[in-house]
Amino acid sequence: MGMSSYVMDCEDQFINSVNLRIDQCSTVGELVNALTRDNCFADIAHMDAVEQLEFVEALWIDSQIESMDDAEELFCERVNERIGECEDIGELLETLEKDHSMLLISHMTDSEKLEFVEELWNDFWSDHGVHV
Repeated sequence: MGMSSYVMDCEDQFINSVNLRIDQCSTVGELVNALTRDNCFADIAHMDAVEQLEFVEALWIDSQIESMDDAEELFCERVNERIGECEDIGELLETLEKDHSMLLISHMTDSEKLEFVEELWNDFWSDHGVHV
């Protein structure tokens, strides 16, 4: 078994642990506390603490979304929260990938994702009087 298979198995185990606890929690903080109490983070020890929390947040958000429209709306909100801090679209894409926001539009192909982000980028800057 290669390292990547091992890591994927560990992440799958962690996701199962999340799924067993998520319905009992009313906030992501409660979920994190339950996972900590039960030592579930050991399954994703290959991630640093920030990555672990971002992973839990992404799983929490995924559990709260009822439709693709909800996911896209949440994705747009996340883009708008981050876009002003980015120098260019590449940095925005990197930020969205790093914080797992791209999972919200995982139903799209890579080219559709890029086109969607470019559209949001252009709309944001044109609304702010900047021609890109």
